[in-house]
Amino acid sequence: MLLFSIPVHEQPDVVLNQIQNFTFYNPDSTIVLHVSAWMPEADYRQLSSHVVPLENVYINDERLWSGHADGTQLKMHVLNILYARKLGLNYEFICFHASNDMFVRSGVQSFISEMCGCAETNPLTRDHTWPHTKACFNDKKLQEIMRRNSLSLIRVNQFEGSFYKRRIIETVVDRILDVGMDEITGLYSHGLKRLSTRFAHWTNKGIKKAIASCKKRLIPLPGWLELGYGFYPKEEAYFPTLSQDLIHRKGSKYCYMNWSAQLLITKEDVDNIRSNKMKEDYFAVKRVGRKLDDPLRQYISNLPLR
Repeated sequence: MLLFSIPVHEQPDVVLNQIQNFTFYNPDSTIVLHVSAWMPEADYRQLSSHVVPLENVYINDERLWSGHADGTQLKMHVLNILYARKLGLNYEFICFHASNDMFVRSGVQSFISEMCGCAETNPLTRDHTWPHTKACFNDKKLQEIMRRNSLSLIRVNQFEGSFYKRRIIETVVDRILDVGMDEITGLYSHGLKRLSTRFAHWTNKGIKKAIASCKKRLIPLPGWLELGYGFYPKEEAYFPTLSQDLIHRKGSKYCYMNWSAQLLITKEDVDNIRSNKMKEDYFAVKRVGRKLDDPLRQYISNLPLR
């Protein structure tokens, strides 16, 4: 069984459309959503009312302030894994996605069934063209986890469409929690102004609850202030790096991203994937517009099962 971990922060109808898409192509799967704290409460209640009756779809009961390329996506996925552990969910593989991914073809479970996980074979070097290389090498938390587990190489991969066996991801999460996660979520990307505006609509009780949640899970404040930890998409480095000694049968990512076209996905790309005309096996695509009436989203939603 597959477990899909998906952080979402969109309109409820877009989230529901993604759930329908994932379950259409993966009917025996389980989904755990992490809903960003940026989603308005009214929208969150609306989403919850539709998700609760669904079988094998769960909303994490913790909500973090999500940001872009600031480490928060890593935290959301870690919390989803912990939530699955808390619920006692039964799964063989966990698959990682974003809120603008969609499946276009069935069969991903069979594709990854003989593998242990997805990881790049080449280590990250200081002259690598990845734009977050410097921040990654300056990440003292990552270095400490690597030191404790005798890991010498940093590895990165495309996160969406990556996957790991349950025993591997459980070990990786324990390695992360052994050191901890520090940044104040959402503060770097969204800024103090937006954060204070949102707080202005809260009661004192709500603010105290948010602060208590941060203290419980995430922050020693001096650690956040030490910029050596860096703000970057940590999920692209932490999971492949901290699993490298655990994966003996590596697989390739299954979500297609057209890097040469600035991640623009076309209907032709979708058709080529469904017709096995690509050089590699793909089953999902990113990015799809986060609006229900997005033409590509509508095209994919109306495709027959294949």
